[in-house]
Order: sequence, then structure tokens, then C-alpha cells
Amino acid sequence: MTSTAVDLNNKPLPSMSGNGSSIDSSLVKENTKRKRGRPRNDDPNRPARLIKWVPKQWTPIYEQIVSLDCMGVSQKKIAEQFNMTNVMVSKVCCTPQAKIIRRKVLEFLAEKNKVFQEERFDRVQVRAMERISSVLEDEELFTADPFAVVDRAFKLLEKTGRIGGRDKGDINVAGDLTVNKVSNLSQTAIVEIKDG
Repeated sequence: MTSTAVDLNNKPLPSMSGNGSSIDSSLVKENTKRKRGRPRNDDPNRPARLIKWVPKQWTPIYEQIVSLDCMGVSQKKIAEQFNMTNVMVSKVCCTPQAKIIRRKVLEFLAEKNKVFQEERFDRVQVRAMERISSVLEDEELFTADPFAVVDRAFKLLEKTGRIGGRDKGDINVAGDLTVNKVSNLSQTAIVEIKDG
């Protein structure tokens, strides 16, 4: 009585007649290998090794993609513009060359922004001085509330460095005089100045 070999579906396997020399041993090894997944002796707790995509040749299109990404354009719009997928744009933006370009672009933009802010501050400062001087020269305001004009004049002079500072006396809003160099004024002169 011979038993026939059965596969998983309970169907009989084809018979293998002969003495076994007709089957090549390398063919058996090749067919029993796992084609997908990890090798059999691999540690299942170790994460898989993923290799990042790196372009074979860096093209100017990639630089445009990275520049647009630095400027805040969404990767979806960049992908539509260059007929790519979002994943491809993301992979281009994550390459080491893209990181170098991104750093250079952001440094350049930061420097331009700094220069622009300084120029803008200078223009605003000039405009503010013009407005303050027009308020200080307004005779109607001075006759209505002279102390407000004098107070603003003292603040202006203090901020511009005409009065106050390290070596000069500081005049606060209340009109008190603080002297940093006591050797310049005697005690009686300070009392006379405070009393008016």
C-alpha cells in the first residue's frame, strides 16, 4: 500500500518517478528560498533598513523645487507644477543636497530681511521724529497744555541722547534731576535745581 502525498488543498501531488537524480539540488534550493520579506535568520525586533532616495544627478529642477519649498509653497502645488507626485517632491526636499541648499536660501532670506527691517526702521524713525517735532512746534497745543509738550520734549531729548545717559544727568517725568557724576555739581547746586 503506497500513500500518495497530498498538498494543503488535499489534492494529490504529482508522482516523482525515478531515483531522484533527475532533480537538480540547486533547483530545490532556489524554489525553497523566501522571495519576499526578511531572511529566516533575521531578528524580527530589528527595524528594517530603509535607504533614502538620492538622485543620480542633481538638476536645476530640483533646486527650483527646494527653493519653492523654502518659500512656503505647498508640496502639492509644487508637484502639480513639475508634473510629479507629492512623494517625489518630498523625497527631493529630504535629500542631503536639498538640506544644504535650504540652509543657504534661508540664510540669504534672513540677511535680506534684516537689511529690509533696518531700512524700514530708519524710515519710521525719521517719520516719527518729524511728527514729534510737529507736535512740539504746535503753539495751540502748547497754550492748551504746556506740561504735556514739555514732557514729550524731555522724553525726546532723553531718547535721542541729548540729555541723560551714562555721563549726564537723567531727568525723569516728574522733573527730578538725578546726577551720575556728583563731582560736577555741589550738593547745594543739586538742592537748588530740585527746588527750582
